[in-house]
Amino acid sequence: MKIIDEWNHIAKERLIDRLNGNDRSYSEILLPKMLSNINKYYSNSSSCSILDFGCGTGELTFEVSKLSYNILGLDISNYSIELANEYFRNENLSFLNKSLFETDFKINFECVIANMSLMDTKDLIGNLKLIHKALKIDGKLLVTITHPSFWPIYWDYFNDNDFNYNKESRITRTFKTQNKIFEGYKTSHFHRPVSYYLNSFIETGFKVVATEELGHPEDNLWYPRFLYLELEK
Repeated sequence: MKIIDEWNHIAKERLIDRLNGNDRSYSEILLPKMLSNINKYYSNSSSCSILDFGCGTGELTFEVSKLSYNILGLDISNYSIELANEYFRNENLSFLNKSLFETDFKINFECVIANMSLMDTKDLIGNLKLIHKALKIDGKLLVTITHPSFWPIYWDYFNDNDFNYNKESRITRTFKTQNKIFEGYKTSHFHRPVSYYLNSFIETGFKVVATEELGHPEDNLWYPRFLYLELEK
């Protein structure tokens, strides 16, 4: 199944689960991290324009819009964007069902956020080049991804016979969050080693400003499930 079809299939279940507060990784780790760091850079600029790359059903996009920033959510999943438009509305918020390769922006953005989307992107270099092009000089790219070193343990594919940490590979598993296994719904992402991401950022003209490894403090066995990066054009 194509990745776009996987996300179309799970979109409604995923949205409802988040709206019900069941996805603690999103609500307690990823969401506050993104919001606090957007505010760190742009709290004095309510006219700031932000692009949410791979916005899915728009929960984070909407939360950013509530902070008075102008934000555009972009995603290739048509059903996700349909749900985003149904559930989330604000005068400074809009959604677009396209890929970056189909989009010719009339403005440049101060900030692009990519929350848990780059590892789902097949053409990483191509998309990073277009994100770089869409940013203003000194613009920021704020990224969260599944941690390449620890997600193979969390999603239980580290010991697969065909898994090699140092090689890019597509991984397909039944989708799960910290509190729920979505039976009947499989999603894919691309495993890439940390060095692959860092070299890709450098190759496409970005400077790494900061990194942080993220996990939930209440995990019985703590390890970082997510990797946060701040990049600058």
